[in-house]
Amino acid sequence: MRIGAERGSARGAYTLIEMAIMITVLAVVAGLGTGIVVEAGRVYSRSRTQTDACADARYALERISRELAGLTSPANITALGSDSITFSLQGTPRTFGTSGSSLVRDSKVLASDVSAFSLTCYDASGDITVTPALVRRIAIRLTITRSDVSITLRSEVFPRAFRTRYTSWGQG
Repeated sequence: MRIGAERGSARGAYTLIEMAIMITVLAVVAGLGTGIVVEAGRVYSRSRTQTDACADARYALERISRELAGLTSPANITALGSDSITFSLQGTPRTFGTSGSSLVRDSKVLASDVSAFSLTCYDASGDITVTPALVRRIAIRLTITRSDVSITLRSEVFPRAFRTRYTSWGQG
């Protein structure tokens, strides 16, 4: 017997089997739609994490670069390491380095979730140096890792005052 059909009527109605098939098809379509929505949420979350990590890394790298570019003399660099630098900028001591998984400037966090931070200093001939008085260029590398997203940014700083003191720059 058809559900909703009147006795002796030729009007069509759905049978119980037709309704079961329709419900099954709708459940499959809903399952596929849910999967798409969940995946879109994951992609959005990963994209947001990547954007935030990149913004934090850019901010920190820009801050370090700006302050190092303002150095007036190699003598202002008081301590130099592969992952830290201490210098005097306009009479104020500054230190950049890592503390746990944070990049810090004078004990204040510039960026968190830092998985790698390195400084490589070069002399006037382009060779790596660890002697502060010989520094002419500083390469900075910063990696921030959040969840499964890793962002690495690099920059090179040529302190303005260092270039004008030595006539070998730009001549060759």
